[in-house]
Amino acid sequence: MKNKSFILYDDSLDLLDDMTKEQIGELFLAIRNYRLGREVKLDGLMNGIFKIFKNQIDRDSEKYKTFHKKQSNNGKKGGRPKNPTLYLANPKNPTLFLANPKKP
Repeated sequence: MKNKSFILYDDSLDLLDDMTKEQIGELFLAIRNYRLGREVKLDGLMNGIFKIFKNQIDRDSEKYKTFHKKQSNNGKKGGRPKNPTLYLANPKNPTLFLANPKKP
């Protein structure tokens, strides 16, 4: 499963300070194309800057896949076990309270 978003870190955005608006536009189009699975063609320094963002996106994506797989496996096991103490007061009508309060 592919996550629908990605993170831009503040320290990575510092790279933009020394770039022209045209270079920034080219970089963000490359990031967009990479996320959409399209081919990215950049030269020299722009390719090096893009790789910084690409590597971070790839690491975050891998973390997401690992987390998603773990959660999916937990769900297949039935999820979180039910707390039996919640059912002691009235098993037919379980409540979060062990006894109903007299005054709300």
